[in-house]
Amino acid sequence: MSMYSKSKYLILCLIICLFACNNNHEVSKEKVLSVQNNNTSFYTLDKKNTKIIWNGYKTSDKVKVVGFFTEFSTNRDILDSSFTSVLDLVSGLEFSINSSSSSSGDPMRDGNLREFFFKYLTNDFKIIGVLGRPGSKCPSDSIDVVFNVFDIDYKIRFGYNYNIKNSLIEIRGPIKLENEFGAVRAYNAIHEKCYDLHKGADGVSVTWKEVDIHIKVPVIIFDRSL
Repeated sequence: MSMYSKSKYLILCLIICLFACNNNHEVSKEKVLSVQNNNTSFYTLDKKNTKIIWNGYKTSDKVKVVGFFTEFSTNRDILDSSFTSVLDLVSGLEFSINSSSSSSGDPMRDGNLREFFFKYLTNDFKIIGVLGRPGSKCPSDSIDVVFNVFDIDYKIRFGYNYNIKNSLIEIRGPIKLENEFGAVRAYNAIHEKCYDLHKGADGVSVTWKEVDIHIKVPVIIFDRSL
């Protein structure tokens, strides 16, 4: 084979190789786009089975009192409020909790909390706020929640976890009533009302200024292709 023929052969091989590489690249891009577009799942919250739990504490021994809110609403309640990811479902979720719906299993305690705590903590017994986006301005295992109390915004960071296996979002952490919620008046009112009830074996009345919050939100996953 002459030198000229060899050169033409090498150039032809190079052209074929480049074409094949570019073609494979295009095929790979098509496969990626196909996988992205085939994500037919979308997510919404299961309001019926959502739990908003609070834990308060009393006496020097820090005895726990557990309760939960039975009435609340969000801007994600309707079935049409569905999202292509859990992060989008959570981010920007606005909520309103009816604090007078708090239930601890003790009617007298619930009445005291309603009239001597939540009455001074909230406007018209509504706890309103909005969720931030996990992994945005805070670590992926935490979330910022902004509460609006008497037209003042309070941002509090909570722990955040989404369990893929159980399709369950959990948000939990403490609220420091005075420092993070401006709840001095509410705290003083409930402490005074329950002064004797919050005495422990040492005879000292203690109403703790910290409340732990634990929110469990089941996620419903739908398939768009069905």
